[in-house]
Amino acid sequence: MDIYQHFGLTGPPFAVSPDPRFAYGTEEHTLAITKISYSVEAHRGLFLLQGAIGTGKTTLGRFVLAEWKKRDDMIAAYLITPATRSPAGFLREIAQAFGLAGPRNLAAIEADLLTFLLKSHEDGKTVVLILDEAQVTIPDCLDVLHRISNMQTLTEQLLQVVLLAQPNIVRKLEQRPALQSRITGGAYLGPLSFDDALEMLRHRVSVVADDNGAAFDRIFLAECHRPLYDATQGICRDLCVCADSALIEAYARKQNTITARTIAEVVKAMPFKGWQIK
Repeated sequence: MDIYQHFGLTGPPFAVSPDPRFAYGTEEHTLAITKISYSVEAHRGLFLLQGAIGTGKTTLGRFVLAEWKKRDDMIAAYLITPATRSPAGFLREIAQAFGLAGPRNLAAIEADLLTFLLKSHEDGKTVVLILDEAQVTIPDCLDVLHRISNMQTLTEQLLQVVLLAQPNIVRKLEQRPALQSRITGGAYLGPLSFDDALEMLRHRVSVVADDNGAAFDRIFLAECHRPLYDATQGICRDLCVCADSALIEAYARKQNTITARTIAEVVKAMPFKGWQIK
């Protein structure tokens, strides 16, 4: 688009879709990836990654999924928790995520899944499911998760499950103590620090910059860095939305750089976001 070419970019740097190209290893995200990788590779079973809306859970999940899919010793699938109220439907979607046909009967689906997991184990493959938006899973389907988490050999879990969820999942887990006890690892994504926020934005711009230099600092002047951070409180998604809106604002005003005033205009134009500049 002309707007991005105007700033010397080949495409949008701040899209909120979970594109692994834009994943940046902040301290918190790197720590979470390390914990998830250990849990999965050690066959520990269930892992819970929590974080508020917009903190980067889905992007992180897509990143580790892409890395696992490159490996011959892993079978990885990604599923956004469906809104089904049927345990059979829920389990069928899990089976289908791994390419299984998924018969209608709950017992038959479980049997097929167990056969698949045992065969994968014999072949030396680790099977992992990333379940996004896990906080919307209804109680009956949480019971399904508990059952399949019990699929194991004498020494290790056959299915590794990484739950990506907002913090309100804790209330549901408290009502399912058996499932809660099966979760053997966890991490929490909070807002980014000021330095990490800037480095994340710099990385995103570098992916689509055509000058291979410090493009972010060329476009976003130093005077706007703190207002941008303060307005969004370090939330990844809000940082991207605000930065992208700033590009549009500057383009509309025929300006080549983002200033503190640009950020102030964006905040003023989007009161529904609740952003504030100190």
